[in-house]
Amino acid sequence: MPISSQLIKDCRSRCQEHALTLLALLGVSLLTPQASAQGLNNESVNVNGVTREYLVYLPVNFDPAENMPAMFFFHGGGGTANGAIFECDFRPLADADRFIAVYPQAIDSTSGPNCWDCLGDYHGGVDEVGFMSAMIDAMAADYNIDTQRVYAGGYSLGGSIVYDFAAYLPDRVAVIAPVAANMWEWTLSDVNWSTSVACVHLVGTNDFYAPYNGSEYSISSSAQNAHFVSLNGAQATPTTESLGGNITRYTWDAGDGCHGHQHIVRQGGGHDAPSGYPQGAEWIWDYASQYNLDGLIDCAGPATYCQAGPNSSGAGALIGWSGSGSVSANDLVLDVVGAAASKPGIFYYGPNQIEAPFGDGYRCVGGAVKRLPVVFTDSFGDVSYGLDLTDASLPTATISVGDVWNFQFWFRDPPGTLATFNLSNALSVPFTP
Repeated sequence: MPISSQLIKDCRSRCQEHALTLLALLGVSLLTPQASAQGLNNESVNVNGVTREYLVYLPVNFDPAENMPAMFFFHGGGGTANGAIFECDFRPLADADRFIAVYPQAIDSTSGPNCWDCLGDYHGGVDEVGFMSAMIDAMAADYNIDTQRVYAGGYSLGGSIVYDFAAYLPDRVAVIAPVAANMWEWTLSDVNWSTSVACVHLVGTNDFYAPYNGSEYSISSSAQNAHFVSLNGAQATPTTESLGGNITRYTWDAGDGCHGHQHIVRQGGGHDAPSGYPQGAEWIWDYASQYNLDGLIDCAGPATYCQAGPNSSGAGALIGWSGSGSVSANDLVLDVVGAAASKPGIFYYGPNQIEAPFGDGYRCVGGAVKRLPVVFTDSFGDVSYGLDLTDASLPTATISVGDVWNFQFWFRDPPGTLATFNLSNALSVPFTP
């Protein structure tokens, strides 16, 4: 379909209005990075021969061993990555809650200068989906982000582009957070939607760019809510909360698929960025941070993965659990059956899941691992260990709400093969309130 000249004019007009509005409000130029933006790293990636840039904010005392989540936020049309910080400043939250904030930079497109190029009927050829994917890869390599917990928010045209990530990168982006933007008609109709993606959506009922009841190009907010509720298998009826200032939050709780949906609407509100809401950035982060790619972190509970190598007692040692991953309950017990009888061993845990030959078995836990005290299996090769998350003398004191840790059991097995040690399979535990 040929590009609509009216749509191009509409997009360029919105880009210009957006940039001029921010100039007036902030009194700063959005065309170049500001010297006042402290603590930011300038990064770039190559996407199909085009250099694309983005800013990275690292929280205080950053340590890549933390394997932190990453919150991407895409600026409005005609703006800059630096200006996006004023639209949605995640830096204080990143310091407090330990995540990395990423602010990508748009390039010129058919929509105008520094404007995101959404896929669909009027796509101009800029590979924004490839840009997002390349940034995730680079952030994983350079900063060791948790690729299971990547979130993408955006304002105005930057909000429009994150719908493309839900549509085309649902295996890489756990939550989208569009603000002052509704989904384009073609994004809904052109995609075979099948993978759940959580969404938190902020919009005003009088938004000129994202008309609440839809437009020639975008669907209505109610149609969008219905789409994500259906896609995610969320509860049919939302809970409703008044947040003050004519702002109402609707939350469709997760169903069996562990994915929900949230819609925050301001009656009479205009084309407002997250910074224009009392707690815009906090509302986005509070909702998004509950999720990884599998859904709500506390939804599925602990799960085993990887394999155990055969040992002198039989087919292999298997890890399990009793209790829960609740930090307040503090009742998680790690159990192993089928290890070598009456031998010393160690439970250890780490942030990453791997599968590599090690000893007579497989190492299934990677990253900066933490070891628990030595224990001994009984005459059947079984052993249990109760975690105490309050004991500051043990590494378990590092476990907190929202963490996902992977546990494995290492044990001596002299009657085994030449390595004389083996390992169980592994257990992934999401820790909840």
